[in-house]
Amino acid sequence: MQNYIRLFVLVFAALSICSCKQESNSFNPNSEINIRISKDPQKLNPLTYPSSASREIYQYILLPLGDFDPETLELIPILIKDIPTPRIIEQGDFKGNVAYDMEFLEEATWADGSAITAEDFIFTMKAVRADQIESSAWRSFFKDLKSIEVDDSNPQKFTVIFSKPYMLALEAIITANLFPKYVYDPTNATDKIDLSGKPLDTAAPLDSTFINNFNGIKHSREVVSGAGPYKLVEWEADQFVVLERIENHWGKKSKNPYLKANAKTLVFKIIPDELTAMAMMKSDKIDIYSGISSANFEAAKKNGEDKLSFFTPQLIRYYYLMLNNADPILSDSKVRRALAYCTPVDQMIENFENGLAQRQRSLFHATKSYADQSLKSLSYDLDKAKELLSQAGWEDSDNNGVLDKTMNGEFTELKLEIIQSSSELGKKVALMLKEEARKVGVLIDVNISTNAEIRKAVSSGEYQIYPGSVVQDANDDDPYNRWHSEGPRNYMNYKNPLLDKLIEENKITLDRESRKRRYEQMQKLVYEDQPVIFLYSPKERIIVSSDLRGSVSSRRPGYLANTFQEINVFSEN
Repeated sequence: MQNYIRLFVLVFAALSICSCKQESNSFNPNSEINIRISKDPQKLNPLTYPSSASREIYQYILLPLGDFDPETLELIPILIKDIPTPRIIEQGDFKGNVAYDMEFLEEATWADGSAITAEDFIFTMKAVRADQIESSAWRSFFKDLKSIEVDDSNPQKFTVIFSKPYMLALEAIITANLFPKYVYDPTNATDKIDLSGKPLDTAAPLDSTFINNFNGIKHSREVVSGAGPYKLVEWEADQFVVLERIENHWGKKSKNPYLKANAKTLVFKIIPDELTAMAMMKSDKIDIYSGISSANFEAAKKNGEDKLSFFTPQLIRYYYLMLNNADPILSDSKVRRALAYCTPVDQMIENFENGLAQRQRSLFHATKSYADQSLKSLSYDLDKAKELLSQAGWEDSDNNGVLDKTMNGEFTELKLEIIQSSSELGKKVALMLKEEARKVGVLIDVNISTNAEIRKAVSSGEYQIYPGSVVQDANDDDPYNRWHSEGPRNYMNYKNPLLDKLIEENKITLDRESRKRRYEQMQKLVYEDQPVIFLYSPKERIIVSSDLRGSVSSRRPGYLANTFQEINVFSEN
């Protein structure tokens, strides 16, 4: 039956089942669900290897203190009793600091049944902040972590203290995956370092065995353990990963979606080729198939497969063309806007995504409550592009079909280059822009490069155009890294003092309504300057066996495998 999927939020889908006489159904508690993933996750350690491929698996083993509800996208507790409200400390050694009071659930335990305590959180934070641990993706969120105070009478009750307000401190604390100290640090190596990650005794640095184990294979493939409802039981490289339900799991009666374990076994089959995966889906060897191309997704729908159900949740992700604003040609906002008018985004959505996408207008995803829906997408308009280029001084002085002008005393033709990997979508976008830009006198070369070459060019600013993507989560955005003039990932070299000021003010603002007003200003500034060409936000494409019931979500990867259940269907005589 046709399911209505509410835009931007998780829905619980009632999947169609076969029609039988006086049909009755129940759920199979011993079911095995087979899930297609496109590549080997390599490592299952969210601190040292927070990749999207590994996240598809480790989220069922390692849990955070809380996470964003897949339906409401609001923070909900998982391991703790409540989501804390930040408070300013009024007196004492930490006067003026920001505190977050938390308490673990009494019933919350690790895989061996031992209680989760504040010591596990302290260990996790030490691992985050230790320079020798490969945790750079998380470390910046906790640079202002001052102290963790444990209740003298209750080891499950503690207070996290930040030296100053930070807008994402709460989200960082709550959503960081928690590690059991007894598993990952059995020799208590981290007892020798403080919360800053520095040794308490300079003569006793962090133990190299602990460092190698945590960063390496030991604690990312061989021993992976947490508070989640599943455990890792088998892993064959480039073939499959098998998780098995923990039968006496502490959260088995909970209604929390992250604690469910409806299937006994989750088998993640690594199948890079889409057609092979589709054939396995049709022969019942795969039950959940996400990340399929729009063409193959639509083909499967048109074939009328009655054993399959199709879902398209909107993911918090968007594509864009990164422009190097430090480039002499692209430093002119009129040129950047002209290129945006040359980009047929609506046609891209139709041709490349079969319409399963929405336009992206500015730097925040449309799912965010503060996304400015009043901004108008720049429509494909070659006449407008020509007008802007003319205003910027570009004319075809020698009538060769290519615009030119004198820059720094030199005759310069309007020629640009897109660097591009082997990605099929990126190549299609690049070639379409090349074709349209040529119509207004702009020559664009497409340079297919290796990922290493692209990383070097983008990070050093030695490029002009690069197709990229932004993946966001449900938390409020801190645009500093990507959009501030001094941001470490501001690869488009965009500098706007007013935007910088708004970003800096938001970083230390805990009130969401105050942040929202600045977010609106940020979007308008970026919209006017067009430092990048915003393209579109694709929908996820998920195919599920009709023998399953479960939930899909706007959060990556678009589904929660642990919520799916196999339906037993039978007839009564």
